[in-house]
Amino acid sequence: MAPARIRSAHMTQTSNPPPVKVSAVVGLLVFVEITSGLIQGMMLPITPAIGAAHGVSNASLHWVSAVQLLSAAICVPIFARLGDMYGHRRLLRISLLFLLAGSALVAWASSFELLLVGRALMGPMSALLPLEFGIVRSRLEPERARSAIGMLVGSLTLGTSLGLIVGGVVHTVLKDVHLTLTVPVVMTALCVVVVAFWVPESVERAVASIDWAGAAALSVGLVTLLLGIGDGSAVLLGAAAAVLALWAWIELRAEHPMVDVRNLLRPRLTGLYVASFMLGFAMFGAQTASATFMASVPEKVGYGFAFSALSLALMMIPSGLFAMAGASAMARIGTGIGHDATLLLGLGLTAAGYLLVAVLHANPAQFLATTALVSLGTGVALASIPALIAERAPITDIAISTGMYNTFKTLGGSVSGAVFAGVLSTMVIEGGTSPAESGYVTVWLICAGASVLAVLFLLAVSRRASAPVPALPVKES
Repeated sequence: MAPARIRSAHMTQTSNPPPVKVSAVVGLLVFVEITSGLIQGMMLPITPAIGAAHGVSNASLHWVSAVQLLSAAICVPIFARLGDMYGHRRLLRISLLFLLAGSALVAWASSFELLLVGRALMGPMSALLPLEFGIVRSRLEPERARSAIGMLVGSLTLGTSLGLIVGGVVHTVLKDVHLTLTVPVVMTALCVVVVAFWVPESVERAVASIDWAGAAALSVGLVTLLLGIGDGSAVLLGAAAAVLALWAWIELRAEHPMVDVRNLLRPRLTGLYVASFMLGFAMFGAQTASATFMASVPEKVGYGFAFSALSLALMMIPSGLFAMAGASAMARIGTGIGHDATLLLGLGLTAAGYLLVAVLHANPAQFLATTALVSLGTGVALASIPALIAERAPITDIAISTGMYNTFKTLGGSVSGAVFAGVLSTMVIEGGTSPAESGYVTVWLICAGASVLAVLFLLAVSRRASAPVPALPVKES
């Protein structure tokens, strides 16, 4: 094996790092993740107000989320890898400074174009979680690290649900979109102080040079892929495939690759990345469909609950709580049944929940109960996957390995968004343009199928990884 391929063993380590309390590592980072979720959740209810304040059409408002998503596709791999090399807390601080600058620009932008620049600056927000995983994996023993990862994932989910409420309520009270968007600025400023003074640094460092060619190829490939998925452009998708193939070629030949492609293709990691894609496909794809189903007026289309924006936000709070409960319980469940089995349990609960939603969605009580099961399952799975990746990846590649988990999950959501938009635009009420109830049922069944496929793939990979290596025949003398 060439020396370049054993670089994971080449690391530096601070001598005798000072001991830290678990609460110092976990509690403060939980605050950061709740803030991150709050910022993400707040944007949804106030997006129409942003359009009104800046005089842009509803069609143009999709760039508010699209720009941040594209920026994240570039920032997550780069910031995660730099964190592995130079310290996860150091890059966490830098990410929060970018988020603070972007949030301030979004809040007080004098034009829509400046607001989009601010959203681009907020791209490193998606790198916060993998950088935090690097800290807890480095400073805590495995069992406590698993619990910490579960709490961080659950806090992000809960923060997103709370953000829906906070955004709607604060804007209703203040009646000014600029003042409402000041809330993320204040919260981020508090996070900057917390991380600057009280969060400990990780211990290990990857000894490597910055692979700028690999970073550039991966960034261009991911952005082109996301644009191609969103637009349904075969040309963009083909270009993305070509650039990503070039990226793999670059990484296989680099002395210190940004992402070790061979490491990604290890069976026990490949299965987790496929599960990440499938989970993102099911989770993100169903969110918009479920929201539009609940907002539909039954007198007009024969289904739905005619929920207002505030009612939709309130309906999502229990789901956030169940997801946080599932994520927080992941480590304890894993201690009892094994951590691989815990992931399979989470995906199984997710599949069962979507199957039940497809059957039981006639009233809000049924919908709340069935989606709660979905949220419980996704919470367990969302925490299990990065915890397993953090344990199986080389210690010097924690942030980049878990960052790729986030990338695969995002890609899954992007693909399902395009797929489900096609399903709901094709399966419409006879003589009308609104989606038929069967269209929503189809979406939920596809989500259940994606979860089942993830389970089957993980089982197949597990059997392959545990299969004994056949002995070489002994040559008789």
